[in-house]
Amino acid sequence: MKRRSGRIGAVLLVGAVVGYTCWWAFIGVGPGDLGASAAIANIVALPVAVAGLGLMVLQWLFSAMSGREAVPIARHVAAVLDYHRSQRAQLLEGDASAVAPVAFERELVQYRADEGGASGTFSGVLEYVDTLRTGRLVVLGGAGAGKTLLSFELVVRLLSERAPEVIAVRLPLSTWRRQPLAQWVASFLADRYGVPRDVADQWVTERRVLPVLDGLDETPGGRAGQAEVVEAVNNYYGSNTFGRVVLTSRPEDYDDLVRSSATGVLDATVVRIQPLDVERIREYVERRSRSTEEELRWLRVVARAEAEPAVCSHGRCPPRGGSA
Repeated sequence: MKRRSGRIGAVLLVGAVVGYTCWWAFIGVGPGDLGASAAIANIVALPVAVAGLGLMVLQWLFSAMSGREAVPIARHVAAVLDYHRSQRAQLLEGDASAVAPVAFERELVQYRADEGGASGTFSGVLEYVDTLRTGRLVVLGGAGAGKTLLSFELVVRLLSERAPEVIAVRLPLSTWRRQPLAQWVASFLADRYGVPRDVADQWVTERRVLPVLDGLDETPGGRAGQAEVVEAVNNYYGSNTFGRVVLTSRPEDYDDLVRSSATGVLDATVVRIQPLDVERIREYVERRSRSTEEELRWLRVVARAEAEPAVCSHGRCPPRGGSA
């Protein structure tokens, strides 16, 4: 609208000047009629010139107002980013290098969109999401596998690198409200981060928000509540155009839901966080140990993992501090 007004104003202003020139050059007036003809040309051109000038002034005013609006929007995005950064730092105890080399693999299950690489890594989760045409991802992992930490990592990177075009926000499904997802997202932004409700509604309407729904297994209401969440996700922005969304869950909850209802998150790519193998655990312990004594203590755990591989199955070797 602003650019269009500026272009229209410029065209009208130039048109007035050209019209005046053409009138004087081609009307074929005699020397005695020049003064009268010029007066008529001025009368005709004046309203056009004033209209063009007015539209150009309006464009300038709109640009100035937009510049003022950008400041609070940036402040709101910064508040959301600061919160997620602090939560991620708490999980990592302030040490970003404490993340183990966790990986995930795509699995062939019903209702999975045929897109996304065959595998990805914790540190490359944003790049993996970028490959998804629909922007819809389901992350499955056992207790302590790193789902929550991965959620914070994705949100922090999106807010740091893609805002305000993409505004990611983690929503713990333990706080799920039984309402349309778009409405819940806007309410969450307003209640948790202090984003004015009209701004939050605008972000959602403009499809800027990428909700990261963490912990389907923690949804109130058990299986019925989980089914409501999946239905809300599938109705996000309507049944014909799916909105971008990320959902995390323990595999047994999501798989049982798919089996019982014959549906899951539509047009979503499903990946499963892989347990750490013994070699990766050993490398992590050697890199992270602060003393020989600490390394020896952890290496005894590694030795047990080598003798009993089940110790590190089903998410029992968390990336950091048992984060789910």
